Amino acid sequence: MLARTPASVVSQWKVDSESTTELMVAFHEELRRNEHSAAAGKAENFRTASLRPMQDAAFRHPYCWAGFVMVGDDF
Repeated sequence: MLARTPASVVSQWKVDSESTTELMVAFHEELRRNEHSAAAGKAENFRTASLRPMQDAAFRHPYCWAGFVMVGDDF
């Protein structure tokens, strides 16, 4: 927030880098897919991306994805 970033995805605890990579790649894919859509804000893209790791048996446990939250401006 000090760097004037409108929104950030932050972790509330240390999370495995493999599952973090999976989530962040999914999030950025969602952002790119919806960059011209006014209907999907960053928070909605993050929610959609967060559903992906739950589908993978290796990352299904909430420890792998539940620690991440988005703070700041949704748009």
